[in-house]
Amino acid sequence: MRELGRGKRRDDGPIIRHTYLDEPIDLVVVDELTTGWYGRDWPAAERAEFAFLATLGIPEAGRVFNLGAHQGLVALLLKRKLVPRGSVLAVEMDRTNAAACNRNFALNGNAGMSAVHAAVLDRPGRVHARRRSNGNVIHDAAPAQRHLQAVPARTIDALMAEHGVPDLVYMDIEGAEVLAMRGAHEALARVPAWYMELHGDEVCGSFGGSNTEVVRPFAAAGFVLFTSPSEESPYTRLDGLDALTPDRCHLIARRR
Repeated sequence: MRELGRGKRRDDGPIIRHTYLDEPIDLVVVDELTTGWYGRDWPAAERAEFAFLATLGIPEAGRVFNLGAHQGLVALLLKRKLVPRGSVLAVEMDRTNAAACNRNFALNGNAGMSAVHAAVLDRPGRVHARRRSNGNVIHDAAPAQRHLQAVPARTIDALMAEHGVPDLVYMDIEGAEVLAMRGAHEALARVPAWYMELHGDEVCGSFGGSNTEVVRPFAAAGFVLFTSPSEESPYTRLDGLDALTPDRCHLIARRR
């Protein structure tokens, strides 16, 4: 396979194929993270959230929002594992990654999948983000800075109004979860299941929040909460916000 040089990113690169959670999937090589994260098989036990989410009764013809979709692999797995007769909306902040999502969806013949180029935040508008594969939002940035890209911002409530109420919101947005939840008041009342990677108080603090602030609205709304310390570890019930770690972890919230 032809290697991509450091720093070069494209959505029409060579194709790799691996088996991820027992699913053979083709992916376009966009950059070094493609090969670093996705350049090997993923054993079925590697991502514990998929087995847990499969127990929540999400309908096969349901709808999933994948917020922070990177290059679309997790969106493809959500479609195949949870909603094979339904739809997945992938929302990705990086323009090249969003284009790669749509290319990967086409490569794998997955109907009912689409990608939107946007950051998920607390209000609509435009923000600036690092111009890299796994970048994050930068507040108060000068638009002329060459390492930044301008990105449209959407709220979860606005996405829901446009695309319908999802049966699951799956979110991994590099610490901006606290902002996303501030724009999800309607979604919190209507979406029955949520997954998110919590990036820890240090990262979340750069957006003015903490793990506890992200999770508190779910507890107040009566959701049953489960956490895991790593992608591979089993989920256990969270007995109160005082038991929530300030470190990086994974959360699944299920409406009672």
